[in-house]
Amino acid sequence: MSTIERSVCLVLAAVCLFAGEAVAGRLFGNATLSYERISQDGDDGVTDDVTRETAILNYEDVLFYKNHIRLTANLQRREESFSDYHEFIPIYYLDLKSYGYAVNVRYSPYKRRGITVGGVDVIDVYYRDWRVTTQLNYTGYPTFNMVYSRLSNFDREAVRRFDGYNRNWVLESSHRVDPVSLRANYSNLKQVNNLAGGSETLTESYSGTFGFNEAVSGLGFLSVTYNYYDTRRETGAAFSQNSNTHSLNSIAIIDAIEKLSANVSYSGMFTSAEQQAQTSENTNQNISALLEFTPTGYLSFQTSKGYQESERQQDRSVTEYLNVGVTVTRYFRNGVDTRLTYNRTFFQRSPRVAPVTDTAGVIIGTVDAGKYNLDTYQASLNFSPRPYIKTYLDLGLTRDSDPLDEQRRYQLTRSVDMRFDFSRKLEGRFRLTTQYLGEKLRLDRSFSDNYNLGLTFIPRGNINLNATYIYTDFKTAARSSLSSVSGYFSYSFRRAFTFYISVNDQIQKREVATGDDEFTETETRPRSVNGQLLMYLSRKVTLSLGYLRSRTQNAAGEKIINESVQGVLSIQI
Repeated sequence: MSTIERSVCLVLAAVCLFAGEAVAGRLFGNATLSYERISQDGDDGVTDDVTRETAILNYEDVLFYKNHIRLTANLQRREESFSDYHEFIPIYYLDLKSYGYAVNVRYSPYKRRGITVGGVDVIDVYYRDWRVTTQLNYTGYPTFNMVYSRLSNFDREAVRRFDGYNRNWVLESSHRVDPVSLRANYSNLKQVNNLAGGSETLTESYSGTFGFNEAVSGLGFLSVTYNYYDTRRETGAAFSQNSNTHSLNSIAIIDAIEKLSANVSYSGMFTSAEQQAQTSENTNQNISALLEFTPTGYLSFQTSKGYQESERQQDRSVTEYLNVGVTVTRYFRNGVDTRLTYNRTFFQRSPRVAPVTDTAGVIIGTVDAGKYNLDTYQASLNFSPRPYIKTYLDLGLTRDSDPLDEQRRYQLTRSVDMRFDFSRKLEGRFRLTTQYLGEKLRLDRSFSDNYNLGLTFIPRGNINLNATYIYTDFKTAARSSLSSVSGYFSYSFRRAFTFYISVNDQIQKREVATGDDEFTETETRPRSVNGQLLMYLSRKVTLSLGYLRSRTQNAAGEKIINESVQGVLSIQI
């Protein structure tokens, strides 16, 4: 910390302390001291002590009449792990606000280690970070926001390696008079490098938004939003880039007819960019309409039509689809709840080509596959075979009539979720999820299986025990699996302390190809233990003690053990 920074901190602290004696003023804040001992045990066992300190002092008062003022100092010091380097980062705030306006000033002077170009030298780089924000918001008038920020960096070497700044102006205004809303934004960003041969870049952007939202009782709802964005970049005195974007989003919902609802939506984005005497235009448009008929509370029919068109660098793609579907939801008195959904979607996409292979699997050409259908079936069944057992069955099946990859013609997902309420204090859970991809539908096969078993025991409100076992098996060409066992225990005693500990043990297996149709299996076993004790020493003082130990393995097969013991003392002022 430099002499100037120490002086500023002392003066601010003194002002806050003396001001705290005033009747109207209020001094508050908190201070935190963190100590951590970190060790790594690998080929080279190393141990390090790290400390971090934070002090936040706030002084607030009333200036003149109904003008609230606050002074804040956020003082942070932190050390880097396994290094003698540390940083001191003070942040000073001045807030002034009242009805209709607010002003915030933020200033942070600090230094960090910087690496010169080419990574030859490591030197101290000094930063000065300013930010000023102003807001005007009076009822019945447009709101106005202004943000000014400047971040400069420099070094104090005989020949400077760092010398530059980033400055940004942002002006924004918005106003709403139902059902219309308006917003305008202007940004001016300058990046300056003051070194020999350095450059100056100026980026200006303008944006505006028009919105219309209106609901008509008994008829429907209409929403329209238009956005415009324009940006221009100059490097030195030369123009380098310019782009503008128009976007329009609209939706109309009609529900005037009983049991029948419809909506129509449109979204479009049009972008034009110019860079290095080259102009490019991109377009993306989507139009869709949906009609839904619900004759009863458990039966509904849907049909939708959509059209999507995109063009990028003169590459144009078009997708058109028609979807028809039906949904049946039925609840039976004996506790069985069902939901069945069927959808058929007719696609026409251009371009879309599928490869043609010979008997040996070699690609010999392509064929147009722009027309295809997707059939989607979804079913769910919820029931309770016993009062203390809840069961959820879900099934999802998708069939592609003309897939680009024959092995993706059928996609099937099945899951079983069971909850066991053994008592008010003990709960169990089991979930099985399987996924299948293939050319033919096979109910007896899957390419991935996931098992999840858990048990939760809460004997009292302040004690919680949880155990979970997860196993996942991937049946690809090179098989892999992951099994994980974890446990959690927490205990709290009134406002005196809270304690928890969690453990996790994994087994990761993976087959690695060693030759033609030959594989060897590798196995790693990551483990971790994490615990924390939080003690409330008084109404304003808390102490936290934490412990973390983990074992991992790097690419070379070396086992690395990381261990950390941390203590944090927090005091409210």
